[in-house]
Amino acid sequence: MVGACWDNWGGTHRVNKAEKVTSLGKDWHRPCLRCERCGKTLIPGGHAEHDGQPYCHKPCYGILFGPKDS
Repeated sequence: MVGACWDNWGGTHRVNKAEKVTSLGKDWHRPCLRCERCGKTLIPGGHAEHDGQPYCHKPCYGILFGPKDS
C-alpha cells in the first residue's frame, strides 16, 4: 500500500509548504501522491479515489473497479 506521506514516514516526516499538495483530505509531498496500484505520480484533482486511496484513472481504477465484461 502506498498511502499518505504520514503513513510512509511513520508519522515523523512533516510536509512543508513548498512541497505540499492536498488531495483526499490529506497533505502529501508531491512525489508521495501516487497510484495505489502502479505507483504513478498523480496530480491533485486528476485522479480517481477508492476507499480513501488514490488511483490513476487509466488503467488502474478501471481495471480494479470498473465494469466487468461478462
